[in-house]
Amino acid sequence: GGGGGVLGSALRSRFEAELPVPEEGDSGDAAAKGGSAGDGGEEARFLANTAYCYRLCEGFVAETLQALLAKAKGGKATVDAASAGGALLQAYQEAGQEWQQVVLVLRSSAAGADGVALNRPLAARGNRQLAELLLRQTGAAEALVGPLLAAFGDDLCAYLGGPSEQESGGLLVHGDGSLEGAVEVSPGTRIFTGGERAAIEAVAAGRASPLAFRWFLGRHTGLTTGEGVWRAVACARPVALKQCLGLPKPLWHEVMELCGGECATLSRLEILKRDDLPSEDD
Repeated sequence: GGGGGVLGSALRSRFEAELPVPEEGDSGDAAAKGGSAGDGGEEARFLANTAYCYRLCEGFVAETLQALLAKAKGGKATVDAASAGGALLQAYQEAGQEWQQVVLVLRSSAAGADGVALNRPLAARGNRQLAELLLRQTGAAEALVGPLLAAFGDDLCAYLGGPSEQESGGLLVHGDGSLEGAVEVSPGTRIFTGGERAAIEAVAAGRASPLAFRWFLGRHTGLTTGEGVWRAVACARPVALKQCLGLPKPLWHEVMELCGGECATLSRLEILKRDDLPSEDD
């Protein structure tokens, strides 16, 4: 969008200002080693350095926010929405709820992908109002609420799947294709949705654990990778089905490390900023 263009231009200017300029008479050596700043070789080398680009962006964000704070009077500041600072604040607001989310894609089309966030657990458990919402789409919520609460109890694990369709009812995700009403997300994934009544009966009868089922309220819709906000990766069944409760390492970091390469580097850089997670150096 327009904000992204402003931020992109500002970052590009900062990047170009930091690029080393070959000293006079060094162009031949620079070209032999992959090119100079002028012919794009040096630029490509720096852009391929994930840690460098991360630090560049981090420094840009910090300096831009400090400049905005310096202009504030009485805790308030007037910000030009078309400026880099205005675009950055807007990006902060838009990205706040999606920060380090891992989304299981349920369907995709030319308009984008729809799915549920796997790592946004809801605090409420065993709550009748929540149970009614989770079962609304079944058409039999009144009859199933009691059995659901009795079978699952405090092990009813619900998640905020996304900002859309939060009042439309829940979505049940699990790995049991034998349940009546279960539908595989995609052939071969062995990840299923639906089958709420059968799931409740299986847990009540002791044939399944309540922790084998993940309930979601809300969806993400129209997700795309076009602007770099989201990245598509292959789905790992154990990751998609595990409960995100008390994990030794947050799910986003686990997925990024599994991806390797640039993703793993970004995960390590983020972990270094936290004092509640062990780093590889510990």
